[in-house]
Amino acid sequence: MDKDGTKRNVGGGKGNRIGTPQGGVISPLLANFYLHPLDRIWERQQLQQRLGACIVRYADDIVILCRNGTEQPMAVLQHVLARLDLTLNEVKTQKVNTYEERFDFLVFGIWMGKSLRTGNHYPHVQPSKKAVQTIKDRVTFQARRGRTLMPLDKVIRDVNATLRGWIGYFHFRNCGKTARTV
Repeated sequence: MDKDGTKRNVGGGKGNRIGTPQGGVISPLLANFYLHPLDRIWERQQLQQRLGACIVRYADDIVILCRNGTEQPMAVLQHVLARLDLTLNEVKTQKVNTYEERFDFLVFGIWMGKSLRTGNHYPHVQPSKKAVQTIKDRVTFQARRGRTLMPLDKVIRDVNATLRGWIGYFHFRNCGKTARTV
């Protein structure tokens, strides 16, 4: 806010009527500042054990992994957020049965897979379809015809550096098949 009370959008990001600017440089810090008490309450009240619900949070993105239904953990989450004078974005909030469908969280696709070897279910985590398309587009851009004037080894170094960074980030659990595809 300016001294005269007018709202300014400083630091980039898309301005919102409530909350912090989406994509703004201060957004993750403010989200952690406001949501740290949620983490502490969940831990101190031993809600993970009592509700069978583990909370996973990165800045303002939250996933609650539930074993015994979602109603009670969601009610507790909404109660804690209300006490912190925060609200849950109902448009983005969804309940997913990971045995039947997948969800994306922080550019990872997550669902319960079934092992072909043992038949047991396991949490399957791999790069999301959007992340795969993004790396394919980036490599295509780096290897475009317009770069034929550059030395081939420079183009190869650039592409390899991009792919090494992507694999370094996504080399987690079950991403081997996706990495080979990329």
